[in-house]
Amino acid sequence: MTDSKSKLITVSHCKSWKINHGSTHFSITEKGGQLLPQFYFSKNKKPINPYFIAPWSTDKNEYPKAPVLNPLRGDFFCMPFAGSDRPVNGVYYLPHGESSYARWKGPTTHKQSSVQKTDFLLSIKKNKGTILKRITTQQNQTAFLTEHRLNGFQDPMTFGHHPNLLLPQNSSALLSKSPYLFGQVFTQAEKPAQGGYSSLKSGALFEALEKVPLNNGGYADLTQLPFNTGFTEVVTVASDPRFPLAWTTLLFPDEGFLWFSIKKTAVLPTSVIWIQDGGRHYPPWNSIRGIVGLEETCGLVDGLATSLEPNPFSKKGVPTFKKLASNEEYCIEFLQGVTLVPKGFEKVEQVEIQKETLLFIDRKNKKIRMPLGELLTPFISA
Repeated sequence: MTDSKSKLITVSHCKSWKINHGSTHFSITEKGGQLLPQFYFSKNKKPINPYFIAPWSTDKNEYPKAPVLNPLRGDFFCMPFAGSDRPVNGVYYLPHGESSYARWKGPTTHKQSSVQKTDFLLSIKKNKGTILKRITTQQNQTAFLTEHRLNGFQDPMTFGHHPNLLLPQNSSALLSKSPYLFGQVFTQAEKPAQGGYSSLKSGALFEALEKVPLNNGGYADLTQLPFNTGFTEVVTVASDPRFPLAWTTLLFPDEGFLWFSIKKTAVLPTSVIWIQDGGRHYPPWNSIRGIVGLEETCGLVDGLATSLEPNPFSKKGVPTFKKLASNEEYCIEFLQGVTLVPKGFEKVEQVEIQKETLLFIDRKNKKIRMPLGELLTPFISA
């Protein structure tokens, strides 16, 4: 066991720890515990880093109403998801909660054979409790497992993961998801009077990401990105509870790699797709383009208060919050990573777990096998 707490360095203007293990390297910010991974392949001279990192340079509280923006990068854990603009049990929450901007302690690293576990700890002030963040990597694997272990909390709560990825500038990326019940466009569209623009029909329900209603009539296909430059879009889909595991993939065919994530449907029953492609003309976004957030959540973008009320998802049996018990630990497990793909590999149709291997199958039945060993253990038993 090693304690690397004193080894803070500056990574893209934020004090961070660097953790390297085999083919997966990452930095994690002290404020917010925001994670920026890089994946190394023997065939490639440079690492693959598909994640977004904010171009604004600040490690100060320049955005007091949304401090999550200060260290924004890669993936982070939020609690509550989206915060709450109305009090819940007398408490207001800033966007995405303390876990996305408060100061984490750590890291403590444990190594056993080819597996490395790195722990960080956060004490939450507003609704008393602690979060243990554990990141597990395995030698020579380009993926990592994240666990967030919640202890001491007793209020209804929402939470989620926020992988924010960069879209290619001169080519396309193909999005695939495991079966879902339905989706809804965010009810609070960007406001032109404030310098924000959305093209999807606010509040519209849909059955397929390939056919999402537009404001001006017609439909958008959100599985081929980017799809509509100059707008910011947010949709939520309900993962099908008949499947204990749910997956998301984003294929970069011209770049030759595939990003993926795996979750437990009962723990993270909703998915949010956030597309930032020039629709926010106000600071700090300033018309930035080419970002897609493939978020896995328990909760709605409208915030904690709305998630606790009857809504289109809860009315169809999809949970939008979790009632936590102070005497029980609750664990949220999330797997993500990257694999190389051969030329001609097409849009993913299916992802399967076969023993300790992930199997990606495209629409022409071409297959890619990715052995992941212990990283898959929590999902094999689901």
